[in-house]
Amino acid sequence: MTITLDETTAPLVREVTIDLVDLSTIKARIKKLNRRAVRLGLPEITFVEIAHAERRHVGYGLEVSIKVPTVTLVITGRTPKLPGGWKFLGSIEHLGEAGNLVHGDDDRLSAWRTAGPDCSHCASTRSRKKTVILEDKNSALIQVGSTCLKDFLGHNDPIAIVDFEADFYDLDEFDGNSGGNGFVETLRLLVIAAASIRANGWAAKSSGAEATTAAVVEVACRIRSLPVTGRNGEESSLSVHFKRMNVTDEDVKRAETVLAWVRAIPQNEANNYLANLRVIGSQDVIDAKHIGTLISAESAMVRAVEAEAARADADANKCAIPEVGRIVITGEILRMKYTDTPYGETHKMLVQVTTDAGVYKLWGSVPSALDGEVGFAEQGDTVTFTATVERSHNDEAFGFFKRPSKASKVTTNNNEGDN
Repeated sequence: MTITLDETTAPLVREVTIDLVDLSTIKARIKKLNRRAVRLGLPEITFVEIAHAERRHVGYGLEVSIKVPTVTLVITGRTPKLPGGWKFLGSIEHLGEAGNLVHGDDDRLSAWRTAGPDCSHCASTRSRKKTVILEDKNSALIQVGSTCLKDFLGHNDPIAIVDFEADFYDLDEFDGNSGGNGFVETLRLLVIAAASIRANGWAAKSSGAEATTAAVVEVACRIRSLPVTGRNGEESSLSVHFKRMNVTDEDVKRAETVLAWVRAIPQNEANNYLANLRVIGSQDVIDAKHIGTLISAESAMVRAVEAEAARADADANKCAIPEVGRIVITGEILRMKYTDTPYGETHKMLVQVTTDAGVYKLWGSVPSALDGEVGFAEQGDTVTFTATVERSHNDEAFGFFKRPSKASKVTTNNNEGDN
């Protein structure tokens, strides 16, 4: 009898969007992980680039935002199936009084943000640094201490399998530090980040050349390479670097603002990244391996402030949908998305309609005339069509449309006429 790959392994698939400058790091991590795949008898991990775009970033010392190139990857691989039909869901890093860091993509892992370092196998509670969350065939979840996995699963080396999966799902996490083990003062690190960005900017310059957005480098790339304080507290290159930074009062104030924002993140925050950021930032001294996550806080704060301002503007300008029933709709496509329904995959779009009274938004299926090769529409296009509209019960400025017809593009996203 021939054993097939599908019988002994399970697929691993991730879609991630990263800054283009980090692509070489992802490639190096995949190459390193593939050496372990070979030892486990697995096919190599592969990836494809499916989209290139840009994100806006407001950095220190910049009067305007800059555009940071990004790339979206689909990463695929396979992992050995765990004995007993168990599936690895994620891991929990226990940091004592500071709380837990949750590692994994599954939303159900958020239930372990405040869990103790318990093990359902040995039924003991002790000072564990890491536990693993497994899922059985009936979708029931269980927490097992990493040192108990071998006994629980009856496998010679389950840690190798679990660590392989964990590292696969952490490929796009940039919180490592090449300086080795050690500790960093939280506020001091944020001050260094503020001063470094102010002094050096967010774009690297080649000799005699102007800075380009293609060369944008996050401050993490600079800080990660610095040795940090050892466990015995001796002064390190990081401390020396701090003294040479010519730190200003504005750098300190900015760092204090960022840290205050981090510590004000709600404990019940739904976003795992923000929840982990709050746990890390709540400590006065952090483990060096969390440097990357902490210094990403400034970007996260700016995004949150911008999003809140955008929501405030939207709320100030929105108006009730003026009429319902079968009407003509003209508006801008804000978003397009494929969704699964009982009848198969459906292409949906969110349209913003601007009137003299304000703006309102409608959600519904993309008209067939805008979903083909000839009349293909995309985000940013202004379109017109006829559809049946009804208001949402929860928001009079939001509604749904159905049975769209007579659709055409008015302008494209680069403002070129379509007629």
